[in-house]
Amino acid sequence: MSRWIQVALVLSAVNVANAAAAEKSPSATLESLIAAERGFAARSVEKGMKDAFLANMAPDAILFRPGPVPGVKWFQDQPASAGFTLEWAPDLAAVARTGDMGYTSGPWQYTEGKDLAHGHFSTVWRRQADGIWKFVIDEGASHAAVDLEVTPVTPAWADPREHEEQVTHQEKVGVIGTTDQLLAADRELGKSIAESGWAKAFAQWADDEIRVCRPAMLPADGKDAALKVLGAQAGKTTLLPAGAGVSTGDLGFTYGTGEFHPEAAAAATEYFGYMRVWRARADGTRVVVLDTTNKMPPPKKAP
Repeated sequence: MSRWIQVALVLSAVNVANAAAAEKSPSATLESLIAAERGFAARSVEKGMKDAFLANMAPDAILFRPGPVPGVKWFQDQPASAGFTLEWAPDLAAVARTGDMGYTSGPWQYTEGKDLAHGHFSTVWRRQADGIWKFVIDEGASHAAVDLEVTPVTPAWADPREHEEQVTHQEKVGVIGTTDQLLAADRELGKSIAESGWAKAFAQWADDEIRVCRPAMLPADGKDAALKVLGAQAGKTTLLPAGAGVSTGDLGFTYGTGEFHPEAAAAATEYFGYMRVWRARADGTRVVVLDTTNKMPPPKKAP
């Protein structure tokens, strides 16, 4: 058993205690989210992927298989995990100022016999009435192998020390709004992408510390790196938002599907699912802090 899995098992055992402590301090809230993610990963290795996902997802959780589907039903219909191992670790974590929603991202590794696959996951979590974290949406993108021995970082805007200072001084913080309002922002961003392309749209809509995850690429962290990746996508994109979720504070998420039509005439249309995490700034503007896509097959033609 690797060192990070041993640590995760310990952290999983204190998840309930961390949830109670999270009521008292932004730092404890962040720590409890990281502990939940690591405990989730440890359970996947110890008891299998199906058991771990069913134990850690909210009743209304969304997964991408490869398009967005109700997660609980999808896993209930699957056979028990056998013959393979899925393991992962968070290298990024942040929590809403209100402590009721957070997100994580990090490398994963799938092992089946001698076959290996790697990538990065993106997950949004919501604290339940009992204080325990359950995830509400999860998506991943495949890429080259990376080390699972990682230490999670937190964007500066979500630094718990800053949270504590702002609470003390009662400074204004942003509120993400309703699901309808966030979906409206997602549609506006989608319209901008369709008209101007990904890079120009995200030059306006991206947070300075955004993470962008795309298939076959390592994550692009920071606005400059993200715009460079997004600028390579020359063509026409159409997005179809499917849903959203919001915290009572400054975080929320949207998800849906899309089509990308490359400029090259001979290139085939690409289909994908997307999930993005938003935050509200103190002035009320909404920006994207995490944007991830995964490949989907072309839709089936009607008979």
